[in-house]
Order: sequence, then C-alpha cells, then structure tokens
Amino acid sequence: MKRAMILLAATLGALVLYVDLSGGKFRDRIDRERTMILENRTAAALFSDLKNNLAGLPQPVRKYLQYALGGRNEPVRAVRLKQSGSFRLSEKDSWTPITANQLLTLGKPAFVWHARLQPHPYVWTESRDILHDGVGKTEHRLYSAFPFPLKRFIGKAADVSALVRYLTEAPWLPPALLPSNHLSWKAIDDRTARAILIYNGYRVSADFTFNSESEITQVTTRDRTWNRSGASEAHPWIARYQRYERHGGIKVPMEMETEWSINGKSFPYARLQVDTIAFEGF
Repeated sequence: MKRAMILLAATLGALVLYVDLSGGKFRDRIDRERTMILENRTAAALFSDLKNNLAGLPQPVRKYLQYALGGRNEPVRAVRLKQSGSFRLSEKDSWTPITANQLLTLGKPAFVWHARLQPHPYVWTESRDILHDGVGKTEHRLYSAFPFPLKRFIGKAADVSALVRYLTEAPWLPPALLPSNHLSWKAIDDRTARAILIYNGYRVSADFTFNSESEITQVTTRDRTWNRSGASEAHPWIARYQRYERHGGIKVPMEMETEWSINGKSFPYARLQVDTIAFEGF
C-alpha cells in the first residue's frame, strides 16, 4: 500500500509538472505569434488623411468613422483587449466563465485571441485563435497542456471564418473600417451598410447597423462557418455591441454578445465585456 501511495504521488507530481511546463510553452508560443503579427503590420502613415477623406462613403459609415475616430490624430497599428464573460458550445450547455486576451492589427488583417474557459474549479481549457497572412487556425488544450480537436476545422472554411471574424470585431479597432485596398463599403439604407473585405483570394462581407448616435449596434454575416457534429454549417452570425466609451481618443464598445441564427431560432453563445483596452501607435 505504501509503495502504491508513493507511486501515485510521484505520478501526480509528474503530471502537474508536465501541465505546468506544457502550458508555459503554449503561452510562450502565443506570445511569439503576437510579436509576429505586429512585425508584419502595414504602416498606416496616412491615418489622418484617411480619417478626413471619407467622401463617397455611405452616410452612416461616414458619421460613424467621424464619431469613433474624432478624438485621435496619431496613427494606430493595433489594439489589445482583456475580456471576461461567459461562453457555451451548444444550446444544451450551461454558461461557462471565460477570460481572454486579444490583439488585432491594422493593414494586413490579423489577430490573436487567447482564452481560458473554466467550467469547473478543477477543470479548465485554453484556446487560441489566430489569423495571419490570410490563414485561420484554432487550437484547444485541456489543462493548457493536452491538445484536443473539438471538430475538424481547417482550410478554406477556417480561413474565411477567421477573416470575417476580423471584420465583424473591427468595432474594437475602428481604423480597420476605413476604406482601403482591402475594404470597401456599400450602402443599404440610412442605418445599414455592407462592408466587403477582400484578402488573400477570399472575399467576405458583413452588414453593419448603426443607431442614432452613430454607434455600431449590430453586425451580421453569412460568411462565418459553424462546425458541429463534425460538419460545417452555414448560418447567419450576429454580433451585438453596446456601452461605448472613448479610449485613446477612439470610441469603442465595451460589451458584445454573439449568436447564431439557426432556422430562425437564436442561439447566443458568447457574452463578453472589455475589461481593459489599449491602442498601440508606431
């Protein structure tokens, strides 16, 4: 019995050490990925000129950009966010606490999102989503150490979903919604406009809804793919934004809720609030 207890203690100790070391290596790699996408950014040297050259844009877009960017003249290269909230994977799941860090960059569309979900005091997972050079990748790890695939999600579907995610989360980086070689706008009505993003051979779009205060309140797209039961499914995806504040001279939403619309039925799956946000210049 004593030998068995010693063996069990040694095994548990080795497992804890492995989790600690593997989790540390995983997080170190994510830090390197953040550095990588920052180094590959495209300089926005003409930020002030772009901000003031909004002629020809749909009226709600023009008013939004003037509203969101009106307090800043210095160039922006990226934004870093810390988020908290709740998340679930399916309609039957309970809400799980989540904390996350996110980096989005200008020029070449890119982001890194690193999240920790803890459904139980003694159980947690870490996830990392990345868009770099037009390629989208996702990785999940149990106890930060053991990789596991939730579903097979690679190739075009992953790339397109990551690219449209960048577009739909651009309210946190409003300069990314300025017209550019990659991004254009099309009017729909006096409260809605469609953003079209073309990059690395892919074309995605999303419809942005603005309120009377010129704030983005909703973004809807059909280009994001939901993978469940091992199959890719195309459904309308909706993000709702609220509680705007000005940080670094830029107006951004501090709360977001996302949902899928499945056969007309709403499935909310993420509720996030921004705890801290900081813009990086050059």
